[in-house]
Amino acid sequence: MGFSNCCKLTSVTLPNSIAVIRERMFICCYKLATITLPDSIVSIKDSAFGSCDALESVTIPKNVVKIGKEAFNGCFCPKTVYIPEGLEYPSNAFLSGAEITTYKVD
Repeated sequence: MGFSNCCKLTSVTLPNSIAVIRERMFICCYKLATITLPDSIVSIKDSAFGSCDALESVTIPKNVVKIGKEAFNGCFCPKTVYIPEGLEYPSNAFLSGAEITTYKVD
């Protein structure tokens, strides 16, 4: 459920009250180019952003402890994914062409 298949959705800023991005919440939002994830996010479920073709980059918040299978799979554009140092994630969480960059959490 959530925003899945919202073909005209281009940008999302989630509030700090959100802790979990549910499974398939934004799947097939083909024009979603930017998403701002607050530090309150602790989990991104399976296929949450699958097939969001227009995503330009993604910064995983420092408090995330789990990224589900294929969370961003099928996203052709996120050339850079910023992930907190030490966060483990499944090998199929991101499209293989994405550049994974870690950052230190203070």
